[in-house]
Amino acid sequence: MSNFTIPIYPSLERKMSNCYSISAFIEENFSNYEIDQNIVKEIKYIINNLIPDIEHEIIDLLFTKNRTQEDTGKIIGMSQEMINYYKKRALQRIFHYYQVRQIDKEKLKIYLDSIVSKKQCEAMLLYLEFHSTFEIKKQLKITCSAVNHRLRCGFEILEKDVSYNTTPEKLLYYEVFRRLMRYNSLYRSHTKIEISQFVKNY
Repeated sequence: MSNFTIPIYPSLERKMSNCYSISAFIEENFSNYEIDQNIVKEIKYIINNLIPDIEHEIIDLLFTKNRTQEDTGKIIGMSQEMINYYKKRALQRIFHYYQVRQIDKEKLKIYLDSIVSKKQCEAMLLYLEFHSTFEIKKQLKITCSAVNHRLRCGFEILEKDVSYNTTPEKLLYYEVFRRLMRYNSLYRSHTKIEISQFVKNY
């Protein structure tokens, strides 16, 4: 299967009003979805509640307060390169959380129960909920290697099933778990202090 990427458009740099910014943001980055007020509401919730503080600040300055990337860098104390880096990470994270929140957890459990073992299903559902292998380790009281083994084997079975019998629902599951397996650190929650420390060492 081809790798999934989120398009980053130059037009996102344009100055927009508060009301228009979210709609434009969705139109540019969620082109496969029909734009309605439910999507606008969902994206606003994700931006305000689920992304790290530093990414929220950057998105707010760029798309709500109409600041240029240069001005945003001066306000936060970062280079334009770092502002662009975090903007792209924020776009990826927002899209990921949007897809996660579209998943019906009960339907997912029924589907996973039909193709993977009980232990693999348990680990995958916890991974989707907490986005953290450490949390799975703590909840199931097993080793990190056991957690990784269950997730890896479960994902391989999921990938094979989707490749033979693709449906929009299965493809959604695949895309979400694929990103979690490959880019776990991107989707974990970070405090502003942790992000700031990372920036200093960048």
